[in-house]
Amino acid sequence: RPIYQEEGTTDENGAFELRGLPAGGYGISVIAEGYASARMSHVQSNRTDLEFVMRRKAGVTGRVTRPDGTPITQYSLELFRVNQGTAQYGMTNRTVQVQNPDGVYLFPDLDRGSYVVLVRADGYAPTYSPGFYVERDLVRDVNVQVDAGGVLRGVVLDPNDKPLPGALVTLRGRDYNVWPQHSLFGGAVGDPNNVPAVEARTDSKGRFELRDAFPGDHQLEVKHANYLTLYVGAYVQTDRVTQIGEIVMRPGSSIEGVVTVRGGGAAAGASVYLTLKDENAGFFNKKIIA
Repeated sequence: RPIYQEEGTTDENGAFELRGLPAGGYGISVIAEGYASARMSHVQSNRTDLEFVMRRKAGVTGRVTRPDGTPITQYSLELFRVNQGTAQYGMTNRTVQVQNPDGVYLFPDLDRGSYVVLVRADGYAPTYSPGFYVERDLVRDVNVQVDAGGVLRGVVLDPNDKPLPGALVTLRGRDYNVWPQHSLFGGAVGDPNNVPAVEARTDSKGRFELRDAFPGDHQLEVKHANYLTLYVGAYVQTDRVTQIGEIVMRPGSSIEGVVTVRGGGAAAGASVYLTLKDENAGFFNKKIIA
């Protein structure tokens, strides 16, 4: 939260000058398109010898193919950062749509670091690339081979064993649970097993079908506004249809009350939090407005 802020633009020689600054120390940030930002802290006013060396952003390129080597010509890429000290990929929320007759992609403007890209193509399981490290040059030949995913089918029922339409069924990793969704960072935490999410909603007969599912031993997350979130084990096999069977949702409990201000008036608009800490050090938090 700077008390005083000033900005300017470099000229054709890269020179800049910021005038009229009160005496004191400053932090300076330099931003240029195609380059990683540069920073300098604790800079006293009246300095005239500042020099910033900008590091050009790099990128990654490669090719996406089927098992027989033929190219996938249309697909999407999602970028994930590989974090040190944890097996879980960090979400960047950066995606690229690719349409290329040779299956070639280019993911530009990457800061220095370790990454993987996730390929999603219709009719194939989401597939991660090998890990790669970006320095200042374009990283080449990060190729990805995709294969057929699995199919999961089942039926979601209400507590009276009647079909439950509109339930959201999502493929998750074995260690995923409801806690991250109600934590400080919400749904941005990601899947601890790096399982790419595939989801579908139940139809009028409660039926669902998840196509192009990531192979492996996972679980299904079943959510509905009127029932408790449920997790069911699911094993996905490549190019196979797996029947999950019937999944019965259960209602949760409710807590009701009235919030008042001192003196007895209603505290309309008050935030009411429900917080629970489980034995595995997971935190659950919900919020409503009175």
